[in-house]
Amino acid sequence: MNDLVTQENTGSLERIDLTDLTAERFETDDFDLHASLYRGIGARLMQLSEGVFRGQLVRVVSGKVAVQLSVCNQTVEQHIVADADSFVFCICSDGAGAHAVFGHSAETPWVYVLPPRGETNAVLPAKFPLLIVTVNRETLQRSDSLLPEITEWFEKLASDGETICSQALAGRFVSDALLKLRNDAGQRAQQHLQTLDHLAVSNIANSLSLEWLKKGGFHVPRRSAALERFAKARRIVRQNPHNLAGNNQHAIFELGSKRSVEQAFAERVGMGPLSYARLVRLHNARKKLRDGTFDRESIGNIAAQEGFWEWSRFTSYYGKHFGELPSQTREHATRLTGPHQALAG
Repeated sequence: MNDLVTQENTGSLERIDLTDLTAERFETDDFDLHASLYRGIGARLMQLSEGVFRGQLVRVVSGKVAVQLSVCNQTVEQHIVADADSFVFCICSDGAGAHAVFGHSAETPWVYVLPPRGETNAVLPAKFPLLIVTVNRETLQRSDSLLPEITEWFEKLASDGETICSQALAGRFVSDALLKLRNDAGQRAQQHLQTLDHLAVSNIANSLSLEWLKKGGFHVPRRSAALERFAKARRIVRQNPHNLAGNNQHAIFELGSKRSVEQAFAERVGMGPLSYARLVRLHNARKKLRDGTFDRESIGNIAAQEGFWEWSRFTSYYGKHFGELPSQTREHATRLTGPHQALAG
């Protein structure tokens, strides 16, 4: 994982050497630590594929705008919560394969818009670069470059956001974000930083307004019934992953036929609801193993709390998925470790 991928202006992706970017660069070997590096959003990652996690993140955080580019070697489900005073723009160029990132395929490049305090979930395939731009709500809405119609559109956004399908808009976001990642980090004078910040907000407003004028509005695809079915079933599973029998299972398959629900899960997270529930329980166990308040609990007791009654089966599932034994997770958590920050420049 020596490089991230992106290409300016076109919205398509090509490889770019991380050393080209003067922004802060981090290399991580833990998805919880990786999530903690984001600014302007709250983030939580759940690893969907098997193996040891490796991630990279580059960022520039200024007064009104934060630009962050992230990639990792595993398929992950990422929960994103916008800060109270920021709009969040998640840009997908391509490369998502069969996965439905934010519920939509990546056949057409798009920009996902999340309002302040909004939250959503995304499935990010391995080595899929996600660009996240956060901008202060008040500053953006007061920009002279932003059309009044877009301000009204923002006000009507649901808490889980909307997708704008546009290769041109995605390309402009990518181009402007790369300039900021390359140039802003080298600035030290406050006046220069404020000027660059103002330009970044104006560029975002200009890009959105240009897209609106060209299309007479934003092209926002309708959410499919399968997506809504998956979202409701996923919520049920996450609320009670320990019991997918009886009433809980009945509640899931009331949303549609058993086959349609299983297909909805397979298309979005690459597994059925039962496997997904087991994965949630594995992550719950991992969280407890990393939590010092559970130090007095044996690993066997923690496994049992999460519904794994057979020790050998639990360690087998755990080791295969995370690439380390439960005891190693606990051992690593006791060390004072953090993400490795690569030197810029």
